[in-house]
Amino acid sequence: MIEIKDVVKTYESPDGELTVLNGVNLEVKEGDTVVVMGASGSGKTTLLNIIAGLDKPKSGKVFFDGEDIFSLSLKERALYRNKKIGMIFQFFNLLNEFTALENVAIPLIIGGKNKKDSFEKAEDMLKRFGLEKRKEHKPYQLSGGEQQRVAIARALIKKPKILLLDEPTGNLDWKNAEETMVFIKEKIKESNITAILVTHSYELAKDFGKVFKLKEGKIKKISVDKLL
Repeated sequence: MIEIKDVVKTYESPDGELTVLNGVNLEVKEGDTVVVMGASGSGKTTLLNIIAGLDKPKSGKVFFDGEDIFSLSLKERALYRNKKIGMIFQFFNLLNEFTALENVAIPLIIGGKNKKDSFEKAEDMLKRFGLEKRKEHKPYQLSGGEQQRVAIARALIKKPKILLLDEPTGNLDWKNAEETMVFIKEKIKESNITAILVTHSYELAKDFGKVFKLKEGKIKKISVDKLL
């Protein structure tokens, strides 16, 4: 499904060129659940952004179902992201001026779906997530856990082929974080979805899936025992 080959990513800094990813190779097959561990600043989010086509590597290739995503135009990459990728972020990234229902429906509307059908599907999704009574609430009227559930619903409503999770519980207290992670794993299993989680947390990584460590721009598979 996803094949990352010899990916290098650099950024300019006051001290010169900073290499964040230095020849990263990773293969994720359909149905896999993968964790990429690493300290803050190790390049975890950069890697997810490259997989999503949001950020372009300096060199190397990223294939999705055999197609080099960086051979696509910007418009084609946006379509790839809308149709194939679901993303869940640490800070929810909900649109504050819209209700929970509108936030969940937006990806379908952007993808060209009929508004009426989009809202009906969004309402069904919120019911599945136990948020039907909160559908008319705006993000600031929801708890952190509820906001993240809305964000998960928004990511899954498109039935993406792959789900990218960037520290999805990093902005929640311990109780909400634990409940949200259980919920995410249930939905991944229920939908039989491929998922890549990036985190620095052992608690999130230990029973999610295959574990890889990103350090000094390199990635390698490790056993969960080595996280202790």
